[in-house]
Amino acid sequence: MSQPERTRVSAWTRTRSFAAHKFKAVQLSIERRSFERKLEKIVRNALAHQSVGLPAGHPQYKLLRHQTDSTCANFASRWNIDLNLLEAQIPAIRKLKSLADPAPKPEPAVLVSRVSRTDFFRQRF
Repeated sequence: MSQPERTRVSAWTRTRSFAAHKFKAVQLSIERRSFERKLEKIVRNALAHQSVGLPAGHPQYKLLRHQTDSTCANFASRWNIDLNLLEAQIPAIRKLKSLADPAPKPEPAVLVSRVSRTDFFRQRF
């Protein structure tokens, strides 16, 4: 039995493959910058709303969050990137989510104990 012959790849095929890879890398870089500009615009709008006193949970924050979610989902699916990884790399997304859906505030604790009148007056006088 003889060894299988090595598969030869022509110089043209290697060059074409290299060029396609470079093109895809450049395209990703350009689209990533565009994606980041879109997110920056959305986050800047949210922070402007916050600076004028718009309360967390307002419908405008929810609309901005929806825009962010769809922009991230489109970019992640286009480039086969894990959405969780993308959100981990961009902390402003978490900030926007916290403005759109704030954590519920805990009920204030009642620090009053029941004291009978007689005990109250004994302590006072």
